[in-house]
Amino acid sequence: MHNDGVREAETARDLAREAIRLASGLQGRVAVRDKGGGHGPVTEADLAVEKLLLEKLALAFPRDPVLSEETRAEVHLPVRRIWCVDPIDGTREYVNGLEEYAVHVGLLEDGNPVAGAVALPGCLIWGGRGGVRISAATGEGVEALLRAMAFTLDAARAREEAA
Repeated sequence: MHNDGVREAETARDLAREAIRLASGLQGRVAVRDKGGGHGPVTEADLAVEKLLLEKLALAFPRDPVLSEETRAEVHLPVRRIWCVDPIDGTREYVNGLEEYAVHVGLLEDGNPVAGAVALPGCLIWGGRGGVRISAATGEGVEALLRAMAFTLDAARAREEAA
């Protein structure tokens, strides 16, 4: 039976939406510590969002391993399917009270992207094999998305120029 990825895409969408709400609700009210080794800050919100994502993915897809930025649990590769999550991408911005952070949830199957979602405050991008959808609750959500994309492009250009 062919898997069209709809269930996976909808799960990624729902989890990213729930996770960004959790992160937004905790912003400004959590302790921050350094990850060590020059890996930047981590907050209690990063860990709470990660816990939510790991638990819900384990319930929805119990056979699929999950690779997360924060805990970096050991995953025995190669695997056919693997979920990859970044509980809060942009922790520095998050800690500084900005809305330029995101939650990432994605599934790779045989090394290829199958489904995923990126949620920012006020904006959600999600999709799978059937295409990509963008929904923005506010104009600020779209603005935050565009700022994050510009920041990413600027960082990529800087890395290219430095190489």
